[in-house]
Amino acid sequence: MLLYHYSNEDIKNGFIKPELFGSNAHTPKQTGVNRSYYYIDPDYREKFFLGARYRYIIEIKDILEAYIYDLSTDDLNIIEGGCIADNLIKLRDNLGYIGVKYKSHTGNEIVALFYKMKYIKKEVL
Repeated sequence: MLLYHYSNEDIKNGFIKPELFGSNAHTPKQTGVNRSYYYIDPDYREKFFLGARYRYIIEIKDILEAYIYDLSTDDLNIIEGGCIADNLIKLRDNLGYIGVKYKSHTGNEIVALFYKMKYIKKEVL
């Protein structure tokens, strides 16, 4: 699975780091769980990223896809089951998930990953 990350930052070290979460005005630190956001559809991005200067592409190997928790189906009742931050930490630390997947208000899929990821391609937009 290919995922697409948009940024104005010219990332030179090859890695998209979730510890930078909250440094963008559109991703305030709401839960205390660091993550980086990606889009599954290469032709979709939220309106506040339309002016982004770079698109980074990462590849998630098939075996790792199973470790991205689907909040749309929410089989473990994460959304209704208490504090989202605590449950995201549980998914990451206790259950071994590398991130979560959900649908935006437009129905497009978004992935939030908890770990730094090496990009395979950088495109100047």
